[in-house]
Amino acid sequence: MCARAHVTRLEEMQYNIRLTAGTLHGEALAGMEEVNRNAYNKGLYETSKDVVGYGVKPDENEVKRVLAQPWKGENFSERVWNDRDR
Repeated sequence: MCARAHVTRLEEMQYNIRLTAGTLHGEALAGMEEVNRNAYNKGLYETSKDVVGYGVKPDENEVKRVLAQPWKGENFSERVWNDRDR
């Protein structure tokens, strides 16, 4: 019998904790991206309404470009995933 074939209860719990933490982190990332997307859309709409008198909605490519911009050296997604590894 292989020595690594036997998984201890502790190893199983550690694996399940890492798996759950990864899942929760992914859900948090998606939620934060949605909040940022909504804030950008609303901010542009309200600002354009005040400046030119009607609201402008950005196209999806513009929103993706803005969210991909570096935040202190990393874009939004990279920064969040790197925080997970700390």
